[in-house]
Parts: sequence; structure tokens; C-alpha cells
Amino acid sequence: MVVKFLRYIIVCLISYRLNGFHQYLYPRSKQSESTRLLTSSSNDFTGISYTNKSINQLSTQGILSLKSIRSSLIRQEETIIFALIERAQYSSNDIIYDCKAMSFNSVYGAPLSFLEWMLMETEKLHAKVRRYKSPEEHAFFPDYLSEPILPAIVFPKLLEERHKSSVNAEILRWYIGSMIPRLCVAGDDEQHGSSVLCDITVLQALSKRIHYGKFVAESKFLSDPDAYTELLIAGDVSSIVERLTNTEVERGVIRRAYVKASTYGQDITGGTHMFKVDPKLIADIYRDTIIPLTKDVEVRYLFQRVGLKPPSPETYFEKCRGPIDSLDSVAGSDAENITEKLGKYRKNC
Repeated sequence: MVVKFLRYIIVCLISYRLNGFHQYLYPRSKQSESTRLLTSSSNDFTGISYTNKSINQLSTQGILSLKSIRSSLIRQEETIIFALIERAQYSSNDIIYDCKAMSFNSVYGAPLSFLEWMLMETEKLHAKVRRYKSPEEHAFFPDYLSEPILPAIVFPKLLEERHKSSVNAEILRWYIGSMIPRLCVAGDDEQHGSSVLCDITVLQALSKRIHYGKFVAESKFLSDPDAYTELLIAGDVSSIVERLTNTEVERGVIRRAYVKASTYGQDITGGTHMFKVDPKLIADIYRDTIIPLTKDVEVRYLFQRVGLKPPSPETYFEKCRGPIDSLDSVAGSDAENITEKLGKYRKNC
């Protein structure tokens, strides 16, 4: 008996050396498909063939409820705010946004900034694990994505869009032209790589949050399709924006962003509270950029949903901004306090 046991152990060890212990104990014909994926060589990833369960079992009605959507948007707030705070620790480093300043001019036949090149390469990598097959995700450079190496997932049909429209070009323009100059201290601290990595995290988080407007628009359209269709055919953008707007909810979003930025952005040193980033700036970003761009996505989606060409955003964008009185409850002395603490923090950095 002992001899047989020792012989078994020796065979197992030899098998481990040659083929992997797991494959010996579980012959390939009996391995689960996930196990095959883990034990396959890197060359086996492309063209894997196995049956993938559809996730259509998810409740479409539950996913598209405004309560479910708002819950998801609230969870995304932390990601955006933390990412902005992380980016604020570095100088503006304008060179990383200049397509003529660094050595990426000949890549893909067009001038690219360091940020654009890094963002494109990051998206190509993420595309391999099917990130941009999700209806929630929108690439900044969709024409250069890699093919996924993982099997396709069948998502529930939640949206009625003929093509995947995107406002990422506007997000990138607003981020570089408006957010960075206000968020970061002007100058160059030579932390170019770290700054770009933070930028990519912010941009991807902003893109996901803003394009969630499609789900909001679909939910609201389904609540009263006849009324929305009538307004869309008439081209009454003002009334559409008015129906899409929930002022109290927007006030809550802006105030919540302010409170979270005030809480997460404090640097406590020796009992002294200092701010890494002005909480009012985060609130302003929500009011002047995130909310209006989200509503812009909603308007575009609704027009495309009924087969109509969306109007130019210039005709309605100003009406999409969040309410300017959202922070009226914040006392002036509190605002002065925050500005003073922010100045102390940056002086000590």
C-alpha cells in the first residue's frame, strides 16, 4: 500500500514538471472552460471556443429604473472625485497635451500628444478584454481598438440606438481647456507620466458617467413615449430639455459632490485641516460640465432613437447647465475658509 502511494506521488510530481499538476489531476476533457483558459499558453487565447451563458436573464426593467440608474451614478461620484484629487497633486504640465512638443507626431499618421498616445494605447489594451463591448463604455479612439481575446458577452438590449454615438471629443476638449487650468497649479513639475495616468483615469470615469445619460434618456422616454415622440418630431428642444431636467435632483448631485470633495480632499497634518483641491471647483465641474454634457447625450440619444438628426448642441447647451443656486446654503465664511486652507496646502507642497 505504501509502495503504491509513493509511486502515485512520484507520478504526480513528474506530471507537475511536464504538464502542470492541475492538468494531471483533471484531464483536459473534464476541465471547465475557465480552467482551460487559466492553464492554456498565451498563444491559445485567440479564438477560444466555448459556450458563454447569456446575461439576458438580468431584469431590463430593473436596470432601466431611474432609482437603479441614480444609484449607479452616485457610486461613480467617488471614482471621479478621487481621480480629480489625484490629478491635482501634479502641476498642469501643459507639454503632455501639446501634439508638437513630444515625439509622437508620426504615430498612426497624425500628430498626437503624449496624453492622446497613452490614452489610445490604453484603450487598445482594454479592448482586448472587451471593455468597449459594454454599452456603458465609449472609447475616445474607437477606430483603433484591438479585437477582444475573450469570448463575446451577450448583453441585454437596453438601448435603442442605431450606432454608438459619443461626446468624448467634447469631454477631452473641456477637460484640457477648462478643468486642468483650474484644477492644477500652473507649471511643469516633470511628472509627465504620472500626470497622464491620472488624466486617463479621470477621462474614462467622466466618459462613463456622462454617457450614462443614454440610460437616463431611455428610462424617461419609456415613461411617456408619445409625449417625447411628439416633441422630437416637432424639434422642440427647449421642451425636451425641460422634461429631462429634474432641478432638485441636480441640486442634490452638486451639493453631494461638494460635500464629498470637502471630506475626501482634506489633508490633516498636525491637527490642521488643509484642502488638496477646492470643493467648490468639484461642484462647478459637475454643474458646468458633467451635468450639461450628460443632458447633451440624452438629447442626442432621443433624436437618434426616433430616427432624426440631433440639432446642434449650441442651440440648447446653456439650458443644460445645473442650477447656479445649488451651493447657496454654503456660508461665505466657509468658502473663505476653504480657499485659505487650499492656499496653505499648496504652499506646503
